[in-house]
Amino acid sequence: MKSFFTCFLLFISWNLVKGQDIIYYKGVEGIPLRAINYDEIIGSPYYINNAGYRTGRVYMSSNLIYEKGISLRYNLLTDELTFKYEKDAEMKFTQRPISFILFDSNGKDVLFSRGFISKKDPKGEAFYQILVNRKFKLLKLTKKYIQERTDYGKTTPTKTIQTFVKYYLYDDKNNMTEINDYKGFFRLSDKLKYYAQQKGINSNTEDNLIELADYYNDLQ
Repeated sequence: MKSFFTCFLLFISWNLVKGQDIIYYKGVEGIPLRAINYDEIIGSPYYINNAGYRTGRVYMSSNLIYEKGISLRYNLLTDELTFKYEKDAEMKFTQRPISFILFDSNGKDVLFSRGFISKKDPKGEAFYQILVNRKFKLLKLTKKYIQERTDYGKTTPTKTIQTFVKYYLYDDKNNMTEINDYKGFFRLSDKLKYYAQQKGINSNTEDNLIELADYYNDLQ
């Protein structure tokens, strides 16, 4: 059976319900959004795959923090953070947050932040998950995209959400280095290679990358 694949990033227009009307909900300033229908797409566009919300904390600036009773949802297709308004209505922040934390009942809270400048993102608008928050930060970039597949003899394509992940080291001089796997750390210092051998680190698990990034900071 012959098939072809077309990969593309989904462009979504955030349609406003009442133009640019601003609503204050639990002290949070937001703009209502129309619901986006993903029913015909296989998979979830959200960080939480079941499309559920998670309580958290949002940093708009050093003096403005939202955290009391706010339910957040992070869309990895659009790289947008939204919050729940009343029942199932979704609100967009009037300004793009600087960073946010998604709380976890198991104590594994997840921190995302922007401001990491790179050639592909000179304004540092993309959100990264911060895995190691030291001089040399270990950043995780997670993106989702739509993959379309039309099988031979069919006219309606199947749309599936796919995920790709990349890791980076980011220093206090705004230098970003992509770390493709655990061996990528060996280019930074021979001591890291020796450390990995002593600790039996020989796979690309996220925990191993975190451990090597922590040890690299210890060497500074």
